[in-house]
Amino acid sequence: MRALVLLICLTMLCRYSLAGELQWPFPLEPDALSIVGKRFALGSARPLGTQEDVSRIRAAVAGKKSSTHVNEIHWLSPTLVVAAGTDGPYQVFWPVAKKSGKWEVLMEYNRHHPI
Repeated sequence: MRALVLLICLTMLCRYSLAGELQWPFPLEPDALSIVGKRFALGSARPLGTQEDVSRIRAAVAGKKSSTHVNEIHWLSPTLVVAAGTDGPYQVFWPVAKKSGKWEVLMEYNRHHPI
C-alpha cells in the first residue's frame, strides 16, 4: 500500500511544471472534469493546513455568491487544494492555491447539468 501511495505522489509531482504548479486543463476541454475529479480523488481529505486555511479556502471559493457551498476539500499539498461542492444545483470543483499568503481560486469546473 505504501508503494502505491508513493507511486501516486511521484506521479503527481512529475505533472508539475518548472514553475512548481500543476497545469490545469481549460474547463471546456472534453476531459477537463475527469482530470480534476481524479486529482480531487488522489488528494488527502486530511487537512495539510490550519483551520484558518480551511476557512480562507471556503471564503475564496464563496466569493460574493450566496449559492456556493463547499462540501469537501482535498489537499494536494499544503498550498494547493481541490475543493468540491455546489453552485446552485450544479456540482463544481475548484482548484485553489495559496499565493503570497492568500488563497486564490485558479479555475472552476462544473457539470453542466443539475445533480
